[in-house]
Amino acid sequence: MTIAELQGYKKILLLGYGKEGQASERFLKMFVPGAEILIADQASDPNYLERQSEADLVIKTPAIPKCLVTKPYTTGTNIFFANVGRPVVGITGSKGKSTTTALIAAILKEAGKNVRLVGNIGHAALGFLCEPREEDEVFVMELSSYQLDDIQYAPYIAVFVSFFPEHLDYHGSLEEYFKAKSHITTFQKETDVFCYHPDYPEITKLAGETKAQAIPFRREVPFSLEQIPLAGEHNIQNIVLFPDTGVSIKACLKARGYDPHYCETTSMSEAVRFAYEVTPPGSACLLSTASPSYRLWKNYEEKGDLFAKSVQELAATL
Repeated sequence: MTIAELQGYKKILLLGYGKEGQASERFLKMFVPGAEILIADQASDPNYLERQSEADLVIKTPAIPKCLVTKPYTTGTNIFFANVGRPVVGITGSKGKSTTTALIAAILKEAGKNVRLVGNIGHAALGFLCEPREEDEVFVMELSSYQLDDIQYAPYIAVFVSFFPEHLDYHGSLEEYFKAKSHITTFQKETDVFCYHPDYPEITKLAGETKAQAIPFRREVPFSLEQIPLAGEHNIQNIVLFPDTGVSIKACLKARGYDPHYCETTSMSEAVRFAYEVTPPGSACLLSTASPSYRLWKNYEEKGDLFAKSVQELAATL
């Protein structure tokens, strides 16, 4: 939804008031000053959904399923794409999208490009449109299935890195989850690019249906994979297992003949100490959970904050 379209509404409700909602509020105050901004958030009001009746338009946060919205609505992601006016590289996938997003941004920056790293990686995209703009900006944007579920636009370059069963409680089925992910290329044009991982049949099929130029990931690269300082299937030797799924994961790996060094714990501090002991000097240790961890932590920010705190506490003892 463009700024001009937003300016046609008198009462706009922000449904959800986390990072995305706060960025939307900042954007509206700057570009739609004539609208009355209403806020409804589950953290402060268990009946927050009922406030939709007060608004002409709802701006929904990604974590709220679209089936709960009862009024005409848009999203911060759609508003961003409608108004950005700059090239966007969008990345999605069940696993690896954050790493891929960060790497693409780092490579473009190293090449001298004016890069903005935004999206699900932790930086609400809409907030960047409130800052001074530069003509040569390139946006690299991580896109979750929540953001793509009702997207009405597409990035110039779309990247689909992997597909595994995830977020089925939100989407309802594996088919609906993939449908949401596939929206990253739904609105692409013939002049756009769709880069995809050919090892996933669903993604490969999607590549044959898109209007964009479909380019599979290269299997051969002009350097040794050992030169890449990232953990992958080829070099994972140590695994931390948290309850309750840790026991099942260990059993599954052993059944497949894969038996690395395990640390079974309920403590982030213990996990960090284990990581310190097995990480060679001069190397990096990345916190990256194999699946959503909402049983243990409220969100990735809480998990990351605890990880950082545990690292600092360990460092103080060394």
